Amino acid sequence: MIKSLPTATTTEERHRNAPIAILPVGSFEQHGDHLPLSTDTIIATLICRKIADAYPVLLPPPITISCSHEHSAWPGTVSISARTLHAVITDIHDSVTRAGPPRPGGGQRPRRQLRAEQRRPGGRRRRSHDGPVPHP
Repeated sequence: MIKSLPTATTTEERHRNAPIAILPVGSFEQHGDHLPLSTDTIIATLICRKIADAYPVLLPPPITISCSHEHSAWPGTVSISARTLHAVITDIHDSVTRAGPPRPGGGQRPRRQLRAEQRRPGGRRRRSHDGPVPHP
């Protein structure tokens, strides 16, 4: 698992100037007697690593524990509530946004207007994807 953790430095991230971040979200749950509890985290991290190797994206460390209540009867399973998972992802999003690449100077008013129209009531616009990554 350690080999799959991101190792980029601040200098490398500054030069990468990644416009987006990809957050691997896994779990710590049973997969029978033949696979480790961290299987989902390993798979999510490896997929995101392949994307990060091919595109200029920020790759934060994976979330290794998520909602796995349906596996709670199995030894070793660790689970958190959906509310907690959402809060963690939201905090990571906000942190990445604050520390993200500098934004271009021109054309900001139309972009701000568009973002304002796209925001959900009471919150910031967020996107997530749970499935195969489309090819460009």
